[in-house]
Amino acid sequence: MTQFNDNIQAASYFDLVFLGSQFTWRRGHTWERLDRFLANDQWFQSYLHSSVTHLTFVRSDHRPLLLYIKAFESNCLKPFRYFNMWFCHPDFLQTISASWKDILHPDPLIKLWLLHKKVSKALRHWNWDSFGDVFKIVEEAKLNLTQLENSNLVDEATLFEANQKVLSIACLEKFLKQKTTISIFIDGDRNTRYYQACIKYRRKCNIIHNIVNSQGSRLHDDSQIAKDTVEYFQGIPTSVPSLRAQLDASEFQEDLGYVHSLNLTNLPNEEEIWTALNSIDPTKTAEPDGFSSDFYRKS
Repeated sequence: MTQFNDNIQAASYFDLVFLGSQFTWRRGHTWERLDRFLANDQWFQSYLHSSVTHLTFVRSDHRPLLLYIKAFESNCLKPFRYFNMWFCHPDFLQTISASWKDILHPDPLIKLWLLHKKVSKALRHWNWDSFGDVFKIVEEAKLNLTQLENSNLVDEATLFEANQKVLSIACLEKFLKQKTTISIFIDGDRNTRYYQACIKYRRKCNIIHNIVNSQGSRLHDDSQIAKDTVEYFQGIPTSVPSLRAQLDASEFQEDLGYVHSLNLTNLPNEEEIWTALNSIDPTKTAEPDGFSSDFYRKS
């Protein structure tokens, strides 16, 4: 089974998410999930919203699987996200310095939020002007290098310059590694096709295919899901809070002294903040502002 799973991973196949019962096969008291749909990155590119439903048993010890196919359509604005590869650019710190100022507000937290908004907007435009379509640039550089290597009329200096452009794929690796949020890749791993598949599969898993509303009905349409979600959160301020049982304070007396010794209400000093930043994986996304810990370390 381990070898089978390794071969699936090597072929860049991923298991589609499913609805319904967890198990697809039954014999006596034994239940297993033996049946599943596998898809590659090209499938996710065209049918990101596809899903699988495990139906009920019908004249077989295997459940029928129903594949629901829907093309990916999205017009929503993507949230901002800081990418660690931006630090490789020589103009990065200058861009940050020019944006991280001229914000006045008495509340420091609101001021920080306004600075984040201003810097994220500036970095969006700067990223497109400085990097553009990263994948297209790298592919064009590799094609140009191959053509030069096959030509006998090119000097060594031109070949060296073309090779240096291809080496910019190191920034692409940082970009893909952060988007996949998978930390098992070793440095220098350039299997970008697998990176791409991981990115699309992660995006696939983050999609909400259906929800069950407060009336118990299952909603599948995107507009209905969005409407029900908005109505739910709009009703929270006016809803009647549910009564909860009172906690017995005597159950916490043993740990009360330890909790007080932690000084949780004290403001952290710079050393504690720096230690906390260094303990965070730089490839992980910091929500909801989109800035990772690597941004604060290097800027």
